[in-house]
Amino acid sequence: MEPNDTLITAIDTGITSNNSGIFNFNGEIGDNPNVSTTDDVDLYSLELEAGTVATFDIDASELGSDLDSILRVFDSAGKELAVNDDDDNSLDSFIFFPVPTTDTYYAGVSSFANSDYDPNAEGSGDGDFTGLYELIIDNTLSFTEPNDTLTTAIDTGITSNNSGTFNFSGAIGDNLDVPPTSDVDLYSLELHADTRATFDIDNTEGVDTILRVFNSGGEELAVNDDDNESLDSFISFTASATDTYYVGVSSFANFGYDPTAEASGDGGSTGLYDLVIQKAISGTEGDDFLRGTDADDLIEGFGGDDNIRGRAGNDDIVAGAGNDTVLGSGGDDTITGNAGSDSLLGDGGNDLLEGGGNNDILQGGNGNDTINGGNGDDLLAGNGNNDNMTGGDGNDTLLGGSGNDTMRGGVGDDLLSGRGGDDVYVLASGEGTDIIESFRLGADRIGLADGLTFGDLTFAGNDILSFGETLVTLNIATDRLSESDFTIV
Repeated sequence: MEPNDTLITAIDTGITSNNSGIFNFNGEIGDNPNVSTTDDVDLYSLELEAGTVATFDIDASELGSDLDSILRVFDSAGKELAVNDDDDNSLDSFIFFPVPTTDTYYAGVSSFANSDYDPNAEGSGDGDFTGLYELIIDNTLSFTEPNDTLTTAIDTGITSNNSGTFNFSGAIGDNLDVPPTSDVDLYSLELHADTRATFDIDNTEGVDTILRVFNSGGEELAVNDDDNESLDSFISFTASATDTYYVGVSSFANFGYDPTAEASGDGGSTGLYDLVIQKAISGTEGDDFLRGTDADDLIEGFGGDDNIRGRAGNDDIVAGAGNDTVLGSGGDDTITGNAGSDSLLGDGGNDLLEGGGNNDILQGGNGNDTINGGNGDDLLAGNGNNDNMTGGDGNDTLLGGSGNDTMRGGVGDDLLSGRGGDDVYVLASGEGTDIIESFRLGADRIGLADGLTFGDLTFAGNDILSFGETLVTLNIATDRLSESDFTIV
């Protein structure tokens, strides 16, 4: 496909104003024999209609290529309209391009630092890298604009009587009536007082997002820029009053826009994002009977002795105060007991169970589960598959099940039994004296944590000690053990 270094030799993508589509091409910088390998440029042509959106996406470094790419977009006269070097903390490039006028456009791929080449002259720039890449051009995207103010906000369908999850793929920069970086997307929902909702931005392409939450009067109640060391945003929000609320998505540094006025702020980037809004299925301070759906639910029991079932989906269930009974059912669930003596069963999926306070019963069920007892004298049962269990504070009982389990009693005098599989029983100084009742030579091992080493141990009868502290009593004589039965964890 060489030469394709100029507008007149550009590769035709087949995308026209009457034929939108997705164009995929595997190319290479360095394969034009007429120029120095690092000076190679690949150009691609397409026709775009005013008011539409196109995205240009390079995948190279994430595929193992040595290419550090540059992406540029030109109009039919060769004027540069957009450029990008690195996107989303990678060496790959991405451009989100709202089309200003109907025209023939060109996407240029080059290597860093070849960002000033003349698209009408072969070999007119100088880059530093060569390598393979994949180019994806998408002109099939459609968005809902304008939605930059409270009055034009997209209705999520979530009301005070209708819990659920709202998923939406949006873009910053697709409102052609405002400067691209001034674009804001607003979404409306109704919440009862004391109801929690989460707002989560994921899968961003090109844009560094800001999330804001407003009440019906346009007053800002919450804001988040970056969550969990990423450029994506997240807010967990509890309504103080029954009202219509609005969540706004903008780009960094557009913190101060007025949600009642279009184009009232200015950010620094454009691009695609996914927004997920979850409204909790909420109980009361009494004894509630709560059921989830087949989607990913957020369920909160609050006070009282609640009976909660998540059903299908990856659910986040917080039982709250009281002696609660929770069944996660299918999906990879997160179940938190909090206060009270709770009975938590993950059932299917890879679940995370957190007991909290008091004396809890936690059962993983099928799947590779993580089970933490917390405070109190808890019973933890992994059941099937490979589970990771920690008793926490209190005198706990940990039962592994049929898989290869890792069990740590934590602070207190705990009973640990693997029951089957190749299990690891974890010991640390200062955590009490545990009993391991089913250690099997040649299958199970003893894990040493928090700086404890094999050289710190002494053995007497069925006991393992460290500097005079009895760490554990085994079901076998410890003189049958060797260093190979231990592992650092």
